[in-house]
Amino acid sequence: KCSKDERTTQLITGLLLGDKSGMDREMKEAFREGGLSHILAVSGMHLGILYGMLKLAFIPLRKQPFRSLLRFENAILLLLLWAFVFITGCEVAAFRAVVMLSLFLMAKKTRRNTCPVNVLFATAFALQVGCPDNLFDVGYQLSCVAVLAIFLIYPSIKRILYPKSRMLRWLWEASAVSLSVQMLIMPLCLYHFSSFPVHFSLTNILWLPLTPAIMFAGILGAGAQLLHADELAAIVMTVASVAVQAGIKGLLVLNELPFSNLKCIYLEAEDLWLYYLGYLYIGSTVSRTICHGLLRVSMVAVLFTIMYSVRELAFSA
Repeated sequence: KCSKDERTTQLITGLLLGDKSGMDREMKEAFREGGLSHILAVSGMHLGILYGMLKLAFIPLRKQPFRSLLRFENAILLLLLWAFVFITGCEVAAFRAVVMLSLFLMAKKTRRNTCPVNVLFATAFALQVGCPDNLFDVGYQLSCVAVLAIFLIYPSIKRILYPKSRMLRWLWEASAVSLSVQMLIMPLCLYHFSSFPVHFSLTNILWLPLTPAIMFAGILGAGAQLLHADELAAIVMTVASVAVQAGIKGLLVLNELPFSNLKCIYLEAEDLWLYYLGYLYIGSTVSRTICHGLLRVSMVAVLFTIMYSVRELAFSA
C-alpha cells in the first residue's frame, strides 16, 4: 500500500513472504543471470538477517523491568523464526536453516560443544528421513553444498589476507564467502542449468548490504502502516525504492560485462562425481608445500578435462 514503485513492492513481497508470483520476468532473469536467485527464494540468508534484527530488538529488554524475559529469549526467537518459515511456504532451504539454528541454540542452552559440519549433516539426515524426495530438490542441494563450503573452505580463504581497514576487511570477507561457495556449487549449477555466473562475487557484494536494508524497510513500512503513520511509511518506501533501483541498475551493468556468464556447458552425473571426489582428494590431507597443492589441483583438472573432452567427442561422433 505504501510503495509507489512496482518493482520495490515485488521485491519486498518476495523477500519477506517468499511470494514471487507478481515479479516480472525481466527482473527474475536478471537475478538468475547474476547468480542472485537465492535472494528471491527465502533461504538461510533471510533467516540470518531476520535473526539479527530480532536480536537487536531484544536489546531494550536487557533493562528492568523486562530483564526476566531474557530467560526466554532463545525460545521466543525460535518461535518467531519457525512462524516465518511456515508463513513463507516452508521452502526446503529455509526449513534446513531453521532446523540448524534450532540445534545450535539448543546446544548453546545445554552448554554442549557443536561442530557446524556435524549439525549440517544431522539436519540433512533429518530432512531426508522426513521427505526422501528432498535429495532431488535443486534448492536443497545448492543450500546444503553452499553451507558446507562456508564451513569448510571459507576459513582457509579468509586467512589469506587480513586488511587493516574495516571496510576492506568486510569486502575481503564477503569475497571469501562468495569464492568458497562458488567453488562447490559451480558444478551443480552447470549440471542443472548449463550456465554459471562468473561475476557471482561482484553481484553478491553489491546486494549483500542492500538485502537486509530492503527487508528492514519492508518491516518498518508495514509497521508504520499498521500504526497509521502514513508519512513515515511513505518516506521509508521512498528510500527502499532508491535502494532497489540502484541495486537493479548495478546488477544489469554487471550482467552486461564480457564473459560474465558461462553458458551451454553441459555436465553429466559422472562429471559431478569426478569433481567432488577430486576435491575430496585435494582436501583430504594438508599439502606440505604450495607445489604439492598445485600438483594435486592440476591432476584433478587434467582428469576432468580429459573426461569432458572424450565425452564431447563421442557425442559429436
